[in-house]
Amino acid sequence: MQLYEIRFGPEDKTEESELYLKSRGLTSIVLDRLLLSPGANVSFCTYFNSFSVRKWKKYTTVSDLEICFEGKGKFSARIVGAKLTKAGLKYDVLLEQECQGNFSGKINLNHIDCDILFPEIISTETGCEIYGAGYHSGSTKSNARLAIVFCTFKREDFIKKNLENLKTGIFNHKSSILKGNIQTYVVDNGRTLNDENVPDFIRVIPNPNLGGAGGFTRGIIEVLSDFSFSHILLLDDDIKFSITSLEIVYSFILMLKEDYAEHFVGGGLIDIEIPYLQYERNAAWNGVSTRINGSNLDLRVTENLIRNEIENGEEGLYAGWWFCCLPVKSVKRLGLPLPFFLKGDDVEYSLRNGSKVLTLNGIAAWHEAFPKKVRKWNYYYQIRNYLFLSVLRFEEYGRSDFLKFSLYRLIKNAFSMNRLTLEYTLKALSDFQTGELPKSENAELLQKSVLALQPTQNSLITLVLKSLFLTFQIWKIFPAISAKIRKDAERYYKFPFWSEYLNLDNKKDSVIDLNH
Repeated sequence: MQLYEIRFGPEDKTEESELYLKSRGLTSIVLDRLLLSPGANVSFCTYFNSFSVRKWKKYTTVSDLEICFEGKGKFSARIVGAKLTKAGLKYDVLLEQECQGNFSGKINLNHIDCDILFPEIISTETGCEIYGAGYHSGSTKSNARLAIVFCTFKREDFIKKNLENLKTGIFNHKSSILKGNIQTYVVDNGRTLNDENVPDFIRVIPNPNLGGAGGFTRGIIEVLSDFSFSHILLLDDDIKFSITSLEIVYSFILMLKEDYAEHFVGGGLIDIEIPYLQYERNAAWNGVSTRINGSNLDLRVTENLIRNEIENGEEGLYAGWWFCCLPVKSVKRLGLPLPFFLKGDDVEYSLRNGSKVLTLNGIAAWHEAFPKKVRKWNYYYQIRNYLFLSVLRFEEYGRSDFLKFSLYRLIKNAFSMNRLTLEYTLKALSDFQTGELPKSENAELLQKSVLALQPTQNSLITLVLKSLFLTFQIWKIFPAISAKIRKDAERYYKFPFWSEYLNLDNKKDSVIDLNH
């Protein structure tokens, strides 16, 4: 079967072409055909079109790999392996062949020692055309059907572009491996989409505005009520993605070894304004602060492609829900996400799954980097939700950890003289002190109150002192708050809670088995 297609260029003009191919000499792409003038050459040693040998060998059943090109004219084809050593990058030509029109090269992954491999094409004196290319394997695969879930709130332009990308790249594609194997859901928290806005292959689900947590959970519930799906791919509404990423994640989950069948597959985040710069591969939460992995990597650089695949097995690892694939069997075992409204739902859910998170070059989305995107009012949810999830996911999370968490942020905000952020901090700490998350009607009212929050007449010193006083009040009763949170958490994972929270028809209760 085809694992994924080698695309010659981006689907969108704003994407970085060197994430697809690198060329020397005169080349062009006309009607999806790659044209090489005499003597020109192209390399697919790129983020989307290279093949991550070590990860496919470690996590999947793929052992035999076939690289195929269809075209016209004479050219030389090479399969090259690259390995990062102490002395630097080492390249080995694994296979080389003179071709007339087509090329098929087979590689046994068990017989090579490299980090990544990629094809190269060198045109002869007559020039050549390449119509199509891809990676194939005959290795054993499982069965998989993928449900794509978008959560959106009044971002019709983004959603329409993403749905059009799906339509062009999959449903109108003559041989997409995804055709017939996916279904797309759009959870509409703004209730602004109608039949004129979306293609007929999309299912739109109107939903109350209960944030990303409420939207994605509604999508998960809808998917679980249809027993045909094996995986759920959560996508943010304001991303851009390559169809290649969907193909890679689909083939990857098809070929996963049983030991990794319940791992999440997370996508990297590439800065949409600097479309070759990775902001984040994944990240880790330690109860006080976040460590971002793979940050500021120029993905046009070969050495960075290899470094991006290095794993360090750290605790607290999580995958962001701008692009995250969840196995249905994991969801049934874990239960549903927490009603966080926004911020931290993806972190908590990954940690609940034991930080079993896989990443792979080529699986990513373009998105606004978070320092540019974060609104000030997000800070309320960051404080409240990250305290909740830390209590739930770290068994030994105690008073000293809470003190580090709170004082770190108080000192930071005091030095930045940010009075509004201190107001959000006071409200978040006060709400955390209750040990409860609000019901849906209160969640909507809470969001309105957070948005309306403005700096009071209190001076910076007064706000800092109030925050310190509240911090030490919580510190004194922190064990009791933690015990309450842990005792009550189980109900949030179950369908009856979410049925009431989302105001759903209770008949779904009979078809959703979450093993809880």
